[in-house]
Amino acid sequence: MEWFDDTSSDEVAQTIIDEIQEQKQLIAQMYSQSEMERVVHHRQYVYRDREAAHLRLMQDYFNDNPTYGPIFFRRRFRMQKKLFLCIVDVVQGEDTYFQMSHDAQATGVSADTFDEYLKVVDTTGHLCLKRFCKAVIRAYGVEYL
Repeated sequence: MEWFDDTSSDEVAQTIIDEIQEQKQLIAQMYSQSEMERVVHHRQYVYRDREAAHLRLMQDYFNDNPTYGPIFFRRRFRMQKKLFLCIVDVVQGEDTYFQMSHDAQATGVSADTFDEYLKVVDTTGHLCLKRFCKAVIRAYGVEYL
């Protein structure tokens, strides 16, 4: 359309409105087609063999005759085993999340070991660490913090 001819401003305005409506319809069609064509992606399940990781942790540090003795325990957990087990008991009393159940296990370990050693996914590790910290603060906050 030529803008310099003798068409009235009403006709020009109507032409612009018609063009805008046509563009809106094209955009709406694009979105509706892309929604229909959208592929649903499901999360991929990664088998981590958590039971074997739990058994390995118990054998390495907590069984009667552990693979790694007190020096290695202190190096790994930054405290003596007796203190660690005391904290575990207190935290289990503060938050049922850390109590053993038929389908889950709870261990109080450092955040950097979750995925590699215990086979726990990152988000679960962060949730566990956050709940552990809150339970420790509730249990010991008045006295030590």
